[in-house]
Amino acid sequence: FKHVFHDITFMQIARGVVAYNALQKIVKPEWSHAGAVKRLISPEGDPREIPQPGREQLALWLRYMEISACCYGMPYQCVLGVVPYTQYHWSSEAILTSRTFVKKENIIHAKWEADGYASPGFLVLEDVENQTLLMVLAGTKDTSDWMTDLRCAHVVLPEEFRRDTDEVIGVHAGIWAAALNVDEQSREIVQKAREEHPGWKLLLCGHSLGAGTSAMLGFRWKKLNVFPDLHVISYAGPPLFSSLDFIEQTKSYITTLEISDDFVSRWCMGSCVDGVHAGYALEKGGVTFPRAS
Repeated sequence: FKHVFHDITFMQIARGVVAYNALQKIVKPEWSHAGAVKRLISPEGDPREIPQPGREQLALWLRYMEISACCYGMPYQCVLGVVPYTQYHWSSEAILTSRTFVKKENIIHAKWEADGYASPGFLVLEDVENQTLLMVLAGTKDTSDWMTDLRCAHVVLPEEFRRDTDEVIGVHAGIWAAALNVDEQSREIVQKAREEHPGWKLLLCGHSLGAGTSAMLGFRWKKLNVFPDLHVISYAGPPLFSSLDFIEQTKSYITTLEISDDFVSRWCMGSCVDGVHAGYALEKGGVTFPRAS
């Protein structure tokens, strides 16, 4: 937005956005399954079909959420309050093996750090108990990841991925780029791991940016028939596709778990425009702008 606002600093914009956030209406979250169903009542009065997960399913989701959290590595575990600062000197691998079921010999590949724009870290792991190969994508950790997040304008999905529809589909530009890069970096690693573990399931998961990248990569591999039997668990992922009809087609292999009114998973380009305009208005004294979303 630097080309739009010439009379305000980045720090002032940030301060204004924080102030704008503080003014937002507080909504009491409904954490229960019944509360979620109530929120999804259609205008006709019929709730959408949302199956009640059993204890085993919930335990599996929690198991892989812990892995997704550990994929942030150190020192983020300390910053987020997951581990005490007395363990600040621990390695990312040590945190992973001490907090989860993963042992050192279960780590097939580990890329803990992003290596530039649209190139997040990822892990390939063995879940021996569930006979599952895990590919875990890291969430936002540094400025290059933030650039991936914030490039949220849509790009048109290539035709080879939407042959069953005439609709023009837009996808999150930064996360689509991340999926392309991670595909190039990881496909041979995953293919070799599958050959060494015949009969094992393949599961992709991640939190936030990792959720979006895992879902987009899973979609890409599914459409290209690279790993047609994969499944994805997306924890608090951002919006990816512009078409609800198209999203419906992914429900058989992408499970998305959102937390109450988490703003990140509902963020889009219009949200960016509205937030910055509101921050500018608060800092500069009541200037108003039309809503973009």
